[in-house]
Amino acid sequence: MSKFNLNEMSQTYYDVLKEIGNIGAGNATTALAQMLQCKVDMKVPQVKLLSFSEVGILMGGEEQLMAGIYLLVEGDIRGSIMFLLEYHSARSLVAKLMGMECEGTEFSEMEMSALKEIGNIITGAYLNSLSTLTGLTIYPSVPDLSIDM
Repeated sequence: MSKFNLNEMSQTYYDVLKEIGNIGAGNATTALAQMLQCKVDMKVPQVKLLSFSEVGILMGGEEQLMAGIYLLVEGDIRGSIMFLLEYHSARSLVAKLMGMECEGTEFSEMEMSALKEIGNIITGAYLNSLSTLTGLTIYPSVPDLSIDM
């Protein structure tokens, strides 16, 4: 069996990854809209191979304050998934979910728990659609939250 080289991926592989991402993101967006009880718009996902150092730049710069919900992925496939939000967007999302005004600059323990649950539901919907599409068994871990640059 030959080893798969990411640097030699054909356009077909990119198209498949884009379609899988589109389906997963669509299901995650639907789950978020149901949770918030409002319309949520989604852009068509992009597929890019990046070095680790390029990710910070793509997300708005390495000094950008972000909230990241991280989960391990286990089962028939192994890896990880992260849901990233700009800090102020995360504050607004939690406030909307909890039905309150966006106050202060720090997340309370309850707000951090709500943010983890948002990430859990969104990534769960994404992974569930991937599992349904591929027939693979996929288990996400308990979410971990980090708020940092």
